[in-house]
Amino acid sequence: MSEEFGCLRNMDKRLASEGQGSARLRELVEIGVKSRWGVLSQDISDRLESELESIEQLGRTEYMLMVANVVASIREAGGLISPGRGADGGSAVCYALGVSGVDPIKHGLLFERFMHTKQSPDATLVLIDTDAVGEKAALDALAKYGDVVPEPRQIYAPQYYTVNGWSIGITNFEPVNIVASVLSVLKERGRTCPDLDALPEDETDTLEVFRRGDLTGLDFYDAANVQRVFRSLCKVTFDDIVNVGAFSYPGLRIKQSEFLLRRQGKKAVVYRHPLEKPYLKGTFGILAYQEQLLLLARRLAGFTCSEAHLLRKAFGKVQIDKQAELKPKFIDGCLANEEFRIGPYAEEKTARNAATEIWNEWEHSARYCFMRAHQVCFARLAYQLMYLKAHYPAEWLIVQGKAGQDKQRSPC
Repeated sequence: MSEEFGCLRNMDKRLASEGQGSARLRELVEIGVKSRWGVLSQDISDRLESELESIEQLGRTEYMLMVANVVASIREAGGLISPGRGADGGSAVCYALGVSGVDPIKHGLLFERFMHTKQSPDATLVLIDTDAVGEKAALDALAKYGDVVPEPRQIYAPQYYTVNGWSIGITNFEPVNIVASVLSVLKERGRTCPDLDALPEDETDTLEVFRRGDLTGLDFYDAANVQRVFRSLCKVTFDDIVNVGAFSYPGLRIKQSEFLLRRQGKKAVVYRHPLEKPYLKGTFGILAYQEQLLLLARRLAGFTCSEAHLLRKAFGKVQIDKQAELKPKFIDGCLANEEFRIGPYAEEKTARNAATEIWNEWEHSARYCFMRAHQVCFARLAYQLMYLKAHYPAEWLIVQGKAGQDKQRSPC
């Protein structure tokens, strides 16, 4: 990560007052832009401006300044941060601030999944996975904003803290500790540490580790079922790392065989309407991600952003009454959409049948849709770990051996 992110530590909560806080946040984003994108295209500029306006309108400026301060404190202390967790991977502002490590514009991720008007005012927006050093630095930074109260934690869930009514996730995450340990061994041996934030996503040796299914030591991806899927592919891309992971979760796993047949070219990719293709092409015609659902609801039926989120929630939480309320609105929206009524769909019966089939499919499978922002971030962390395994095998084995010994000594 560029040393320019050190500037993010120069925060003061007093700057988050009306006007001053917004100006400071914009200043910090501008600093991050230079490291993340270099040249600022119009698309990136428009995206950042839209996000910053939303943050200001929703009263989240102070919160984002606190998060930026926490992240900068972790980095200054020598701690590491994962590429992201949850919905923050969908924010270009978070990417510019160094909160997340994946480019949401490149990966087609949505800011609205991170922050939108239908959220609770006290929603946890940012989840930071870090190592042991970073956890301490983060909590010290949070303490400057008020009493830090840990919330009850469920197994395998992030650790949430409440500070002055704000909620933030700070988790000492084992995969990040493994990265830190490998880099520490490299430093002890006098070797240069790689810039993991700058890794290209088409690095041959790393992708080959996934293709071989040689994923021992990589949480979740080391499951036998996941390794088998990778071994069945002739070539692996970063998108495969994202998608194979998603289709291996409970719920979506029932679509895994269908996905694999289409990915291998053994079965045709089909769409119920041509307008679906731009949004489902990456998953070979299968609805897998919440972001796909949000975009499709707007594109097919003209739903507003808020209505699309209500739809996502209705499916995700199996709200039958809400689904029944939204179904006619969706079908009528499709029928009223001139771009939906093309070719054979100009005929009302055909168009209605297509809209109904799409809805029925969503009714059956949308509840299992996974958050793509989270999955891309998790895949990026897995990619970083396997890069270390591929290029620094001796150091990787030292860390894995020590981890195994620690587990054997553990009384649990």
